[in-house]
Amino acid sequence: MMMKTARLAEELESTVVLEFSCLLDLSLSPSMAFEFVTNYILPRIIDALADEVIPRARRWWTASDSSDREAESDREAESDHEAESDHEAESVREAESDHEAQLTNLRDSLKFIQSMINDAERKQGKESDDSVRLWLQHLQRLAYDVEDVLDECDYEHLRCRVETPGEEERKRNSFTSDIVDKIKDINVRLNKLEERARLLKLVSREFHSTAMQLRKTDSVFGDSKVFGRGDDIKRILGILDDLREKQYLVSGVSIVGMGGLGKTTVARSIYNKAKEEKRYDLVAWVCVSDDFNEETILREMHEHFIKDGERPSSINKLVQELAEGLKKKTFLLVLDDMWDKDQPKWNAFSNRLSRILTTARNSILVTARDEGVASMMKTNLMQNSMQIDKMHKLSDDECWSIIEETILTFSKQTLISSNLKTIGMEIAKKCGGLPLAAAVIGGTLSHESQTSEWKAIRDDAWNLNSKDGNGILSILKISFDHLPSPLKKCFSYCSIFPKDFVIEKDDLVQLWMAQGYLHQPNENSMTMEEVGDAYFNYLLSNSLFQDVQRTSYGEIKYCKMHDVDASEPPDIPANILQRLRSLFIEGKVGAVFNAMASNLKSLRSLKFGGVEFPISRDVDIKELDPALGELKHLRYFDISNRRGYMLPESFCKLYNLQTFRGDSFFDLEWPHDKITSLVSLRHICFDDDGLSILRSIGHLTSLRTLPTFFVDMGEGGGIEELGGLTELRGRLKIQDLEHVRSRLEASKANLKEKTGIRWLKLEWSNFEERYSANEEEVLEGLQPHTNLKSLCIEGYMGKGFPPWMMSGGAIFLSNNLVELELHGWHNCEHIPSLGLLPSLKSLHIDGFENVIRMGHKFDPTKSNSPGGVESIKLFPALRELRLNSLLSLEEWIEVDDDDIAAGGKVEIVFPCLEILKIDNCPRLKIWQMGGFSSHHKLSHLRISKCDELMHIPSMNGLSSLQHLRIEKCFSISGECLRYLTGLKKLKMGPFSFRFGGVPKT
Repeated sequence: MMMKTARLAEELESTVVLEFSCLLDLSLSPSMAFEFVTNYILPRIIDALADEVIPRARRWWTASDSSDREAESDREAESDHEAESDHEAESVREAESDHEAQLTNLRDSLKFIQSMINDAERKQGKESDDSVRLWLQHLQRLAYDVEDVLDECDYEHLRCRVETPGEEERKRNSFTSDIVDKIKDINVRLNKLEERARLLKLVSREFHSTAMQLRKTDSVFGDSKVFGRGDDIKRILGILDDLREKQYLVSGVSIVGMGGLGKTTVARSIYNKAKEEKRYDLVAWVCVSDDFNEETILREMHEHFIKDGERPSSINKLVQELAEGLKKKTFLLVLDDMWDKDQPKWNAFSNRLSRILTTARNSILVTARDEGVASMMKTNLMQNSMQIDKMHKLSDDECWSIIEETILTFSKQTLISSNLKTIGMEIAKKCGGLPLAAAVIGGTLSHESQTSEWKAIRDDAWNLNSKDGNGILSILKISFDHLPSPLKKCFSYCSIFPKDFVIEKDDLVQLWMAQGYLHQPNENSMTMEEVGDAYFNYLLSNSLFQDVQRTSYGEIKYCKMHDVDASEPPDIPANILQRLRSLFIEGKVGAVFNAMASNLKSLRSLKFGGVEFPISRDVDIKELDPALGELKHLRYFDISNRRGYMLPESFCKLYNLQTFRGDSFFDLEWPHDKITSLVSLRHICFDDDGLSILRSIGHLTSLRTLPTFFVDMGEGGGIEELGGLTELRGRLKIQDLEHVRSRLEASKANLKEKTGIRWLKLEWSNFEERYSANEEEVLEGLQPHTNLKSLCIEGYMGKGFPPWMMSGGAIFLSNNLVELELHGWHNCEHIPSLGLLPSLKSLHIDGFENVIRMGHKFDPTKSNSPGGVESIKLFPALRELRLNSLLSLEEWIEVDDDDIAAGGKVEIVFPCLEILKIDNCPRLKIWQMGGFSSHHKLSHLRISKCDELMHIPSMNGLSSLQHLRIEKCFSISGECLRYLTGLKKLKMGPFSFRFGGVPKT
C-alpha cells in the first residue's frame, strides 16, 4: 500500500503541479493548458479518489490489528454481541454508500467540465488570460490537497505501526471522518471549478501526451569535449607564461565575450592543465558572479590554499594566514563570471592581495562578459600585467561537430543519416557560433529521431543576437519545451538554488524525491533514486547542467546550472506558509524556523543553508520548536553547518522522513536512541564518527545511504545490523572490525549481496598491541560484491590475503575495481600480483613491514605460458602507483630482465602509468619491470628514502617524464638521468659520493 500511495502521490504531483505550472510559465496557449487539464489531469484525480482514497478510508474504518481481530472474533462467538456486530456492519455499508455517492458527484463534475471548451487563443485580452490562469491555479491547489490526503493516510498507518500495535477503534473512526470531510470538500471545489469553466466559455479538445522511456544507467557522460578552442587555450597559456617570465608579483588574462561562447570551458581547461602539470604550487577556482566581495574571495583562497585549521574570524586574520601560507609559493587564481565593475571594490581587493604576495610569478585568470570589467582590473597592482583576450565565435562546421558529437554520445547511435545531417547543418548555422547553443541543441536532437522533429527545431524562432548576451535563453527554452513532462518540474525546481551554486547530484535527487517528482513510470522496477538518476542524466544530456565534477572512480558528484538560467526566488507571502513545500533558511535558522514552524502544514523539504562562522554577534536560537515533529509530510531535512542545535523529542515522529543530512552527530543534540522510529528513512548523510552513537540500525530496512558503520560489542551494534540493509548504495565505511570474532559473524554483514556499494573501506583500530588470530577469517567473510569500484583496507593484522583478493578470486574476475588502497598490514608476508586487475587505475600500498619480495615474478598462483617465458600484460589501466613504508622489501620484480634478455615475449608493463611514488623502502635493492620507454606515459616520478637502491629501470627515450624527484637515496646512480629530454622540474639530493653527478648527455 505504501508503494502504491507513493506512486499515486508522485503521479499526481508530476501531472498537475509539473504540467500546468511549467506550461503557463512558458507562456503556452491557455486553450492548450486548459485542454491538458480537462482531458488529462482531472480524470487522474478522479481515478485516484476512486482507486485509492475512498477504498483506503473504508479499510481504515473497518481494519484493525491482529489483536483487535482476535478480540472481535471472540465477541462474535458470544450471542449477546451479535446485535452490536450487525449494527457496526450496517454503519460501514452506509459509509460506503455515502462514499459512492461522492464519487458519482465527482464523475458528473468531470463530465460537465469535459463538455465545456474554449478556444482561448481567440481571446487576446489580458483579463481572459488571467482568468484561465487563476482557474488553473485553483486546480493546482486541489491536486496538492489530494496528495496531502493520501499522505495523511500513510502517515497514520506508519504512526500506528510504530507507536502502538493496537490503536483504539475510536481514533481510527475519527481519522476516517476527517478524510471523508476532505473528500467532500474536494468534490465541492471541483464543482466550483466546473461552474467557473462555464463562465469562461471553454470548449473541448483532445490532448495528446508523450511517454518517456527510462532505463537504469550510470552517468558516463557530461564531460564535454572542447571543440574549436584548442588554439585559444594554447594562446592564453602562452600569454600567462610570458607574463610570468617578466617576474611581476601577479599578472593575468581576462577572457571576454558574450554568454554561451565557452569562456568558462576554456578557463576550466587552463585550470585543469595548470593543476595536472603543476605549473603553479597552488590553484584555486572562485565563482564571483554579480557581487564582487573581497572577503568571500579571500575566504575561498584560504579554503584552497590553507587546508588545515579553523576559519579565521576576521578579514585581517585571513590576510595574515594567507601571507604566511603563500611564502615561497606561486598560485593561479581563477575568478569566473565577473560582472561587478565597482572600482573601489577591486582596489580594496588589490590592496589586500599586495599584502599577501611575497613571491613573483603568480597569475589571475578572469572570465567576464563586459570588457569594462577587464579594464577595471588594469589598475594599481596589475596596471601593466593584465591583458584582455576577446573570445571569438565558432564556425558553422565547429558548431556542427559539437551537435554531432553530442547526438552520438547521448543517443548511442553510431551514424546520423544523410537526411538528418543536412537538417542538422542548417541548425548549426543558426547557433550563431555559440558552443553552448550547439551543445544544448545537440542534446535535444539526441532524443528526437523523426525528420519532422528536427525540422520543427530548425524552423523554430531563435534569437541569438541579443545585445545583453541572453540570446542563449531562446535555445534553452527550445530544449525545455522538448523535455518529457516529468522533467520540466525537476528542472524548474533547480531555480531555487542561487546563481553559480554548486549542486550535489545526490542531494538534488533527494530533493526531487521529497517533492514527489520521481514517480515510477509504467509500474517498472526502478526505485525513486534510479528514476532520479535517469532524470538527471537526461537533463545533463540536454546540456542543461554544466561544470560536472566526478569522483575518483568516475561517478558524477557535483554540477551547476547555467548562469543564464538563474533567477531570483520570489518573496513568499505569509498567507501561503501552510501550502509551502520547500523551505531553505540561511542566517539565524533556529529563530526563523521557530517563528513559522506551526504554520508549515505541507512542508516536504527543510534545508538550513549557509555557513555559520565561529564568531557571530547575533546568537541564534539553538533549540528547535517541537512543532518540527508535527510536519507529517516532511521527507527531507538538512541541518548542515550548524553546531550545538537541539532537535526536539518529537523529531522521531517524522515517519515520512526519507533524507536526514548534516555534518556531525557529535555537534547535534537529538533523540538518536529512537532513530528506528524513522521507518521511511532512506539516506543518512553525515560524515564523521558521530554515527557511532546509532544503535539497531538494521531496523531501517529502507536505508540506502549510510556513510559509516561502527561495530560494537553492545546491543544493536553488531555487524549483523548491516545484514538486512540490502538496499545500501554508494559509499560505506565499516570501522572497529576488531570486534568481529569469526568468518561466520563477518558474513552476516552480507556485503557479497550488496550490489549497490561502489566505495568500501574496511578498518581495524590501529593498536600496536592488538593482534587477532581470526582476522584472516574475518576478512574472508567480508567479501564485497564484484560491482565494487573502490576498496580500502586499513589496520588488518592477518598474515595473508583472503581468497577473493588472490589471482582468480572474485575481485580479479571483475572488471569494475578502479581503486585499491591497502594501509597498515603490518603482519602480512606476501602481496599477490595485483597487475592482473584489468581496470585498476590507482594503487596505494603502505605499512607492509614484513613483505620481502613482491611483483608478478613471485606470485605462486601465476600460470606460465607453454614453451618458456610467459606472455604478460600487467597493470594495463594503472595511472597512479604509490608504495610507502615497505620496510623489509628487498626485491620488486614484475618482469625479470634476464627473461627479456633471453628473448622471452613480454608486453609493456604499466603502459598508462603517469604517477609513481616510492617512499621509505630502505632495504629495496632490486627493482625490475622491463624499463620505461617512449611508449610509456610516466610524467611524475618520486623516489625517497630508498637507501640501498642502486639502479632504477631504464628510462631511455622516456620523453613524457616532466617531474623527477630523487632524495635520500644514497646508493643510486646518476646514469638514470640520461636522455630525459622532457624534464621541467628536477629535485635531487642528498646523495653519497657514489652518485657520480648528472650525466652531460
